[in-house]
Amino acid sequence: MDRWCGRIAAVTGAGSGIGLAIVKALFRYGVTVVGMDVNLCKFKDFAEKCGSSNLHALQTDVTKEDDVVKNFCWVNQNMGRLDILVNGAGVFTDRPLTEECTENMKRMLDVNVLGLAMCAREGIKIMREKCIDDAHIINICSMVGHWPPATSEEAFYTSTKHAVKALSEGLRQEFVQRKSCMRITQVSPGVVYTDLFNQLHRFKPERLYQHPHLKPEDIANAVIFALGAPPTVQVTEMIVLPVGQKMLGQM
Repeated sequence: MDRWCGRIAAVTGAGSGIGLAIVKALFRYGVTVVGMDVNLCKFKDFAEKCGSSNLHALQTDVTKEDDVVKNFCWVNQNMGRLDILVNGAGVFTDRPLTEECTENMKRMLDVNVLGLAMCAREGIKIMREKCIDDAHIINICSMVGHWPPATSEEAFYTSTKHAVKALSEGLRQEFVQRKSCMRITQVSPGVVYTDLFNQLHRFKPERLYQHPHLKPEDIANAVIFALGAPPTVQVTEMIVLPVGQKMLGQM
């Protein structure tokens, strides 16, 4: 990780959970971090506690293209470069597929798929403009992006994570076609103790957390592992599960 010290990262979903844990891990290794989220209270609390000029908060709604473009322009103009992009923003609802409202389905698509794709596009623009050919993109996916849905309640969310898997491989293929040394890693967590489950109907926290689960810091450690690989090594996919985890449908 020494080569990343003093370089610039942007992290979406930085306001809580996995995103905030990744921010803290990057900061510990000397990376200057721009945190992006719709709610950055916890990020700002961390930045204030650290008292460092190497943490920057940008309120960002990744579902709004104008917001995404504006804030990546801010990164370009004020940071002067971008070396690491972590796409950590994500949402999940768990009503049966035939009972889910269009608004919830659209939000999952907008945040989990379109938001990720727009942030990747704008971030990579900066990397190419600044000729940063050893940059690294991290897409936070999910274990459900690797197999069919176990229940109807997780079907739509699962479809968005399959899309993230396809987009990640598409970016890798583009880097190969351009003969670029930029790397991409897709990290797919199992059940993680975060606020994501607080608003769910079937998969309530008190039920899920009786079973083996991860902490956000476990996923942050996986990201650090991928970033710390030698420049000639690309960790393309990581599935990170707690020992003994059951499928959601079995919980």
